[in-house]
Amino acid sequence: ALLLNSRRRPQGLYRPLFFLPYVTPPVAVAAILAYLFTLNGPATLALVHTLHLPNVPWYATAPYAIILVGLTTVWMQAGFYMVLYLAGLQDIPNELYAAARVDGATTSQATRFITLPMLNPTTFLVIVTRIIATLQVFDVPYMISGLGGGVPGGPANSTLTMVMSLYREAFTNFNMGHASAAAFVVFIGIFAFTLVQRRLFRDRT
Repeated sequence: ALLLNSRRRPQGLYRPLFFLPYVTPPVAVAAILAYLFTLNGPATLALVHTLHLPNVPWYATAPYAIILVGLTTVWMQAGFYMVLYLAGLQDIPNELYAAARVDGATTSQATRFITLPMLNPTTFLVIVTRIIATLQVFDVPYMISGLGGGVPGGPANSTLTMVMSLYREAFTNFNMGHASAAAFVVFIGIFAFTLVQRRLFRDRT
């Protein structure tokens, strides 16, 4: 967001490129990953030659499956939070940076003492929304772990998330009572975490 906030860069080109993964359907992403990280796939072979990793299908091998899910989730979600931070950066008055330059502050000092404190409300929003979204992750691990006819949540439940567990309990085992109770516990946890984060950031925002 700091780089894209610079007026010396072609923002009209880079901003859509960073945001594009966020609007890409998980099914399309899973299909691309099936090609890149399969046995003898381009990405798999590149990692074999550079990092000497084993030549295996990542989406069907533990612990590589959860690493693939994590990297894919970060890649797909980073653009959305970039937009949030970019909006926060553009809301900071330029007069603060002008005054800092007059006082002899360096760029790093201006970032530390002006930019980061002024972004506290955005940081609070990002932390809360990201953790809530993390607790609700379903589509990416479901699609990736189900590649090649695999079991969603596999291999060996290494990519099984809470929501996937709820889905399995409700619509595979047809145990609606346990699934409903678990969903309520997840809701209470999210609500409690939000309250704690708001209390911690109250004085800073």
